[in-house]
Amino acid sequence: MVTGLVVGQICEITGGSASWHVNFSPVGGTSSAGVVDGVEIFTGTAGPLGLWRPSSFTFTASADSATLRLRAEINGTDNDFAVDNIGITPVPAPGALGLLAAAGLVAGRRRRPEAPRH
Repeated sequence: MVTGLVVGQICEITGGSASWHVNFSPVGGTSSAGVVDGVEIFTGTAGPLGLWRPSSFTFTASADSATLRLRAEINGTDNDFAVDNIGITPVPAPGALGLLAAAGLVAGRRRRPEAPRH
């Protein structure tokens, strides 16, 4: 359960996973998934045994809390995964990034001392 969300806020889930036991049956088949409040937001396939792979996915919060489920061995596969460093952070709105950059430029310009005039 993830709490403290803001309705309408885009959130990013980051983390890493590694194939722990690999069957590769069916070859290339989807064998893992991430689900937020019953909606599948990402899927994955098995990779080389023990190789940690980073990943990130986004979802839009529809309430102030959400249930995150990580699933393996889906679609008839027998691929087990290890997961680590799972984090959820809000993503700033695109307009907010532009405003922050503009504010930084203005603040930097105000702090710059004037060159002496001769």
